[in-house]
Amino acid sequence: MDGMRIYSAINMNKKSIINIANKVISTEIEGLKKLSKSINISFAQAVNTINNSKGRICLLYTSDAADE
Repeated sequence: MDGMRIYSAINMNKKSIINIANKVISTEIEGLKKLSKSINISFAQAVNTINNSKGRICLLYTSDAADE
């Protein structure tokens, strides 16, 4: 779990909880900025393909984050 911290809200003061929440939000913002750069024509084509499909679609996602 390199780079990951596990926090417990037990016995934490309000200021610490707020600071951690702000760090999490900042981290998520940075991740979304990186993700937004990967949205391109391939994404639009995938959306159109899914939209034009007949029947049911099952989308699966696996994350390597669980392995870290």
